Amino acid sequence: MRIISETLFDAASNYLDYKKEKIAGHSLHKRLVIDLPEALKLEFPDLMITGSIGKGNWADIPWLALLHPLVTSTPQEGFYPVYLIDPEARSVVLSLNQGVTEVERGFSSGKAVFSELSTRAQVMRDRCGKLPHRLSQAKIDLHNKRSKKARQYTAAHAYGRTYDTARPLDGEQMLADLSIMIQAYNEIIRNGGQAALVEFEGRDEGSIVERKKMSLHQRYDRMGNVPEIVKDRKGYICEACSFDFEQTYGELGSHYIEAHHLKPFKDLVPEDVRYLDPIEDFAVLCANCHRMIHRQEDPSDLQALIAAIKKGRK
Repeated sequence: MRIISETLFDAASNYLDYKKEKIAGHSLHKRLVIDLPEALKLEFPDLMITGSIGKGNWADIPWLALLHPLVTSTPQEGFYPVYLIDPEARSVVLSLNQGVTEVERGFSSGKAVFSELSTRAQVMRDRCGKLPHRLSQAKIDLHNKRSKKARQYTAAHAYGRTYDTARPLDGEQMLADLSIMIQAYNEIIRNGGQAALVEFEGRDEGSIVERKKMSLHQRYDRMGNVPEIVKDRKGYICEACSFDFEQTYGELGSHYIEAHHLKPFKDLVPEDVRYLDPIEDFAVLCANCHRMIHRQEDPSDLQALIAAIKKGRK
């Protein structure tokens, strides 16, 4: 995938010169913020992919992030793999990093922000398990010391890999590294993400703890794009009774179905962020079956509902 190496290494090599030009309509925006995310979306269809070179003014550290929708829907919150472009070092860092804005909102001092970012990064390292050999827990050094964002990204870094434009890799090697990073990212999500952070004492926790203790129902409802991901992957025919809305209602019923969460919220820890598979952990159901499955003793037992339907039809 040449577009990865070509776009990122070009940005790292030429960004300081690009900053002398007008940001509005700049070609780098199209390549880094539009074209590269579209290409990566074909490889990682379940992730939200977004990038930035700045809004109105050039960013100190341009970036491209890959977000899991059950962890975060914005790069300002949560944790996620991200490419950080270091113009002064002419390098690209693939980093498991964090939304620093979320932490800034919850802490009153800059020192506390950096401390919390470092603590969260260590929690992620601990929850990754055995780190793949292509990634490293070594600290990163973003060279723009005048930039607060650069210093925060450095503190928030858990692990990753740095690419030097003087020794560039090809796109396929970088894609392989990114795939390994995504696997490690999913492992951390399965192991609880950053949930344990609310258990630490002696912190200016403020609204962050309240947000972390949001009920799972609220968190799921907030992720409005999750049901659409499930429907796109599983289709629009009821998995219990095989009812097809479009076949019955024509165009009015086209692309209509309801998504049912098969992992009961009551069994999950509220502070936890659990990796969920759109195929295995959800069912698509017609409205009647969706209501009936919630009347069962175990609303996660799709096979019991199917059995009940077969028994009722005899």
